[in-house]
Amino acid sequence: MEKEYIGLIGVIIGGGIAYGINYLRMRNDERKDKRKMFLQKLEKGHKTITMIREIYLHSFTDHIMIINHGIEGASKRSKKAIPIDDLKMLIDFYIPCLRPKFEEFEKYRKEYGKILMLCMDADKLDSSKKSKLKKMISDGHGLIEKYCTDMQKEILKEANRYLEN
Repeated sequence: MEKEYIGLIGVIIGGGIAYGINYLRMRNDERKDKRKMFLQKLEKGHKTITMIREIYLHSFTDHIMIINHGIEGASKRSKKAIPIDDLKMLIDFYIPCLRPKFEEFEKYRKEYGKILMLCMDADKLDSSKKSKLKKMISDGHGLIEKYCTDMQKEILKEANRYLEN
């Protein structure tokens, strides 16, 4: 009779050990999946900022062309929608450390939009005013680039911090 209990106890202990190993493996896999997903979101944030930069670069060149050659000088490249809502969602959910830089970027982006709107009347400006407008647009584009670069650097810092842990 004791031999039967020994076998039963062996089965219970073996099952407990198997359950414990399986539980630990699942927890480890879950951690890896979360880590992978978080890094993918950081990568998506970086790519989204790259897209925003490209759209603003096209817009910059198109607006300079408008000043120089009139509305016919514009291309259709700058007519792409800026994926600002995608970036905002990624920041709100996954990269909250970017929020202050993003808010600064948003404020400036609106100001830059007002500057770009001045190009619509560029054909009515004399060459001196056109030069000033080009400088304003160029300086504005430089700030857009700086904000984008700063946000991408912050994403890289966050990724490195996460990978170190």
